[in-house]
Amino acid sequence: MLTVAAQHDEKFTGFTALPSDRSRDNVEGTGWLIATTVKQSKIPGGGYGRFSDVDVPKNTTVMAKKLVPMANVSSIHSIPNDVTILFKNEEEIEKFIYLYETEGQQNRQDTINCLSHFIFTLSNLDGVAFHWTSSSINHGDVSKGESNTSVVFREEDGMIVADTLTDVKAGDELLCDYRNFDPMKKFWVEFCEKSGEKDVLTILKQYIEF
Repeated sequence: MLTVAAQHDEKFTGFTALPSDRSRDNVEGTGWLIATTVKQSKIPGGGYGRFSDVDVPKNTTVMAKKLVPMANVSSIHSIPNDVTILFKNEEEIEKFIYLYETEGQQNRQDTINCLSHFIFTLSNLDGVAFHWTSSSINHGDVSKGESNTSVVFREEDGMIVADTLTDVKAGDELLCDYRNFDPMKKFWVEFCEKSGEKDVLTILKQYIEF
């Protein structure tokens, strides 16, 4: 897997936007292989969502982000936009928060809140994952007929990849079933609890059955 090291250059100093903010700003080079736009979600209370700008057939890989262990990250200023960070324990979560506070001039609780909304896991990941530029994909509930624009995430050869499950039309909001992230790793659930936050699955379980 890749290593992300500090780059001592003036352009890497100062305030660093949170991953969710970069996503809303539609920054380039984030690993999406199709044209997409992040804007207000069609889902009530869904905040922002990612929409396809083009027609995409079923079984198409639409995103590929490099998976980088947090243990290999020494500075947030040099993390590429198309990276997914892998956290294996609480100490690595704390390292990320510390770097965001000291290098990125971000408030600790704001950083934790962002992590709580966007960290996910997969059955074959040895930890939890976090897109450096948020995917901004909301939960799609098959029982509510929202599966027609769904994507599914998987890990393959050191990459986090997203594939379409059905044909997608230009203008469709891309959705994924968050239940595929269950069970969430215990260390992350407990970290959220003691930080006064709830992980995304704990929130979802308040509204739907797993």
